[in-house]
Amino acid sequence: MKKSLVAVLVAILALSSPARDARGAAGEPDGVGLEGKPGTFLPLDATFRDDTGALVRFGDLVDRPLLVSFVYFSCSRQCPLVLGGLAEALGRLPLRPGEDYAVATVSIDEDDTPAAAAAAKRNYLEAIGRPFPASAWKFLTGDREAIRRITAAAGLRFQQHDGHFFHPETVVVVAPGGAVADYLPVEADRNNTRARIAFQPALIQLALADARSGRIAPPRPLQTLYCFPHEREPERAFYRILKVFGVVNLLGIAAVAVYLVFVKPRPAGKAQG
Repeated sequence: MKKSLVAVLVAILALSSPARDARGAAGEPDGVGLEGKPGTFLPLDATFRDDTGALVRFGDLVDRPLLVSFVYFSCSRQCPLVLGGLAEALGRLPLRPGEDYAVATVSIDEDDTPAAAAAAKRNYLEAIGRPFPASAWKFLTGDREAIRRITAAAGLRFQQHDGHFFHPETVVVVAPGGAVADYLPVEADRNNTRARIAFQPALIQLALADARSGRIAPPRPLQTLYCFPHEREPERAFYRILKVFGVVNLLGIAAVAVYLVFVKPRPAGKAQG
């Protein structure tokens, strides 16, 4: 009896703890979203600082197909998962980094520094799991104007709140010359017990080949994963309701358990003959 009660209590607790999906069922917050813009040129004259502190002109990075991700380095939610998933996929990509393609990660936080970029770069180069030229993956920081220009051209809209950022996660495939060729799907891996973002190396390889050939993907709706540093108010209210519901259920289960164990009379034993 007691084992059954414990199992029921565990089940109630599991149901009362909602799984949080960064897609946000309540919809996009105002001013945040991702609009695919295949064929649009990213600003070639925009300048950033790389992880060594050196000035980098964005146009100098697009002499070959380029994968561009947009994160901020102090993020503890989706951004590390996206970069970790990308690093894992790059480790399985049968292409030559720095020759067949390059990678750039642009911080959307104007307060991020080259030192923060360098720390992030060390982590994700190690996560690749095989030798990878440091020059083939740039971690870039910039001022407000440079950040706004490149994110607007890529179709990314974000908002800052209390030092954190609401933004869509995306990896943009850029063709040589700087035109947006395609967007890689960024999705949570629902088949894994750990929270992670997975990219398919075969899809990356195909997208890079198309970009190298100058093929631009047709416009299409993008299924977007959002990075929220904390729950929005509708979600917080929903979670509060679920917690109250869970507490009420637990109290009911506890009352039944007390009744069954301590109050309910037990049937008398058979009379001895």
